Amino acid sequence: STQSTWGHFLSVYFFFAMPKAKKEKKVVLTKVKPRRQERKEQLVEKIRGAVDAHQHVYTFVDEQARGADLKFLRADFRESVVVLGANKVMQVALGRTPEEAHLEGLHKLAPLLQGAAGLLVTDRPKPAVKQYFAQCRRPEFAAPGEVVPETVVLPAGPLDPKRFPVSMDAYLRKLGLNTSVAKGTLELSAPHEVCAAGQPVTPEAAH
Repeated sequence: STQSTWGHFLSVYFFFAMPKAKKEKKVVLTKVKPRRQERKEQLVEKIRGAVDAHQHVYTFVDEQARGADLKFLRADFRESVVVLGANKVMQVALGRTPEEAHLEGLHKLAPLLQGAAGLLVTDRPKPAVKQYFAQCRRPEFAAPGEVVPETVVLPAGPLDPKRFPVSMDAYLRKLGLNTSVAKGTLELSAPHEVCAAGQPVTPEAAH
């Protein structure tokens, strides 16, 4: 596993301080099936309720689209609201034009909701949120193509039989490991470099 910052996969793009509420207005969504329409309306209401109840809104992008990342974010911001939904629906909730904006100026966030985007609606001040994203570290498994911060080398010797049973010998060899079976246990015949610092992780190393 590697240590990576929140900034690697969650990029905070915009900070918005809540002004006084404008008169609430209904926005008609595109024609869809009733259940889907209901879910969209519920998301719109959730977002608008959150921005009415909190002081600040941040947009972020989950670049790796990993659900575990958002689980950590929600746990660390329990008093806040984290939303990851259809971008168009989130844009409708905020407003896409000055006339549609749920709160004055809120429409400026809409163009930033692209890709795997989400909203963090919170009362925490901007310096605290920026510090959180800058300092937070989470252990995670590296994905193919990611650049790793340190070199990882597996030492020669017996492998943990619970994690690497003898039945995995052929599979590990296919990944490039020089393994052998001794006394019913898999052994690594020589040290094996899994990945090198500053280099992207190969598909084989990620496994």
